Amino acid sequence: MIKKMNFIKPGTMAKIPLKLIFSMFVLIGFTSCNVTVNKILSLSLLKYDFALVEVSGIKNPMDYGELAYVDSIISISFSINQREISFSLRNTSPNTLKIIWDETLFIVDENTGKVMHSGIKYTDREMFQPPSVIPKGTVHSDVIVPTDNVYYKDGIYGAYVSVAGGWEERELFPQTVPVSNQENIITKLNGSEFTIYMPIQVKGITQEYNFKFKVINVADSKSYVPVKLTQPTKIDTEIATSKKLIISEVGITADIDGNQYPIFQIGTNIWMAGNLRVTRFNNGDQITEIIKDEKWSNTRKTAWSMYDNSLKYGKPLGYLYNGNAVLDERNICPSGWHVPTDSDWENLIKTLGGSKEAGIKLRATKGWLPTMNGTNVSGMKLLPSGSRNENGQFYGAGKVGVWWSSTNDPSGVKLFTRTLSNDKQEVIKFAANPKIGAYVRCIRD
Repeated sequence: MIKKMNFIKPGTMAKIPLKLIFSMFVLIGFTSCNVTVNKILSLSLLKYDFALVEVSGIKNPMDYGELAYVDSIISISFSINQREISFSLRNTSPNTLKIIWDETLFIVDENTGKVMHSGIKYTDREMFQPPSVIPKGTVHSDVIVPTDNVYYKDGIYGAYVSVAGGWEERELFPQTVPVSNQENIITKLNGSEFTIYMPIQVKGITQEYNFKFKVINVADSKSYVPVKLTQPTKIDTEIATSKKLIISEVGITADIDGNQYPIFQIGTNIWMAGNLRVTRFNNGDQITEIIKDEKWSNTRKTAWSMYDNSLKYGKPLGYLYNGNAVLDERNICPSGWHVPTDSDWENLIKTLGGSKEAGIKLRATKGWLPTMNGTNVSGMKLLPSGSRNENGQFYGAGKVGVWWSSTNDPSGVKLFTRTLSNDKQEVIKFAANPKIGAYVRCIRD
């Protein structure tokens, strides 16, 4: 088990092994004369940079970087301070997940210790902790504290000084250290590592995640300059930047017909995470539903239809619209939203790491060919929903998906689209005849 810091005695600071995860060092031994010590010792405030340097224990680890990791089951980001480890985990799988807290461990070298998380009382820290259940597509945020770092501090009650007792958490890493021994302590802390073993259950099968973290920079606050992980073994470009990619579900929006759509922030933009299925423009004017192939091909009106004219497709996949509906000034998207421009699509793809990476991250985790399913890291859950060609014929359900932009190609006749298919992993840009039927994903103004 991880050793308790209240066993540290004065004068032993220089000999403390790194695996103890320093906790206030000499000062703990002097609790009863804290005022005197602060007068004698000049203290230095430390600041840290951490990195996630290894993820092991699972069959196919994918992308990890400074403090974030992504695969087909989870997307997780961490935040570390001197006392606790916070994380936000999004379930990117099609199934419900469970974090098995009673088996989760905090590991330093060969020393292991149990952890407690948010919602567990200090007094119950050694008792059974039920799993956290995370439904598909949802986000779970939590805090991890090593159980051995939690202790009860007795109060001091005297004629002249009274200090109330209570539960406290020891520091994982010291926030202040004596200036006289600062250099030695910083040397010991730099490069130190710890691991969070977090078993996650999916359909009764336990995935054993081992997240290994490393101190990549520590310095006193006056000379501290933030750094980031360099030359990682496996890392996404957006995670490597100092400003990490933000992907999070931020709420729900509704169209004029009352249909609701989850919305996701991806980088600096907010996208609708569902294909539009509205039958009216924002001013209430109807968009014409056209069923017959020939009429679809010949119309000059704004038009929509369900794939194969069937609710079997229309309800889960959304509606197909022609180019006239997309370009109409009455706006097919909800108020405050618009049909994405070609630049909006380009920015989304760049944010997600380029055409091939975006193709993986935009796709749903099932619905495509098994070899072409994605990770849905973006939350967009794009499916092979098919399209309607310029002759009014339906094509490609289960094979291809096509989404409009509102930007004309140089000819001024066609409109740019984005396509995903079972043939290529990449997102394909294509100039399409405005007579075709394609889907719409709105982006917030």
